[in-house]
Amino acid sequence: MELKLSNPASVEDHGEASSTELSLDEKRLLWKCDRHVLPILFCLLVLNFLGEPSAVIFFERTFLSTNCSDRVNIGNAKIQGLEEDLHLKNNDYNVALFVLFIPLILCDVPSTMILKKVAPSTWISGMVLMFGIVTICEGLVTTYAGLVTARFFLGIFEAGFTPGIAS
Repeated sequence: MELKLSNPASVEDHGEASSTELSLDEKRLLWKCDRHVLPILFCLLVLNFLGEPSAVIFFERTFLSTNCSDRVNIGNAKIQGLEEDLHLKNNDYNVALFVLFIPLILCDVPSTMILKKVAPSTWISGMVLMFGIVTICEGLVTTYAGLVTARFFLGIFEAGFTPGIAS
């Protein structure tokens, strides 16, 4: 059985050439949007990984993109006496570090689903605002429970940031 094609050129380009080409106006519009949006997203991502050693950057990009400035700051706080100030014992500090990843993993998929209903611009600005508020609250905690709670909420709001930028 022999297959005859009405347009042999369609085999070579797989039908992608003429139907998906953008007009000049569409290209200009996309370029204009990219010029306005990408620098802001770039700044947010740079701030997300500020002060991080490159080995940790590699690990976070392969696992989950989390806010490094917070991780560096909590490490600096430990050096400056966080454990003594909050009366942390045994593995309390490690639990406070780990609790960030629980909501980060659990809220990643729901956050992506919410993005289908909410505009990414609204979602990203909301996540950045709430992340900032929680980070300030984390700096004001005076108990171990407050630190763990702040880290938990930090994970929730951080989970919505990366899918928001990707959309």
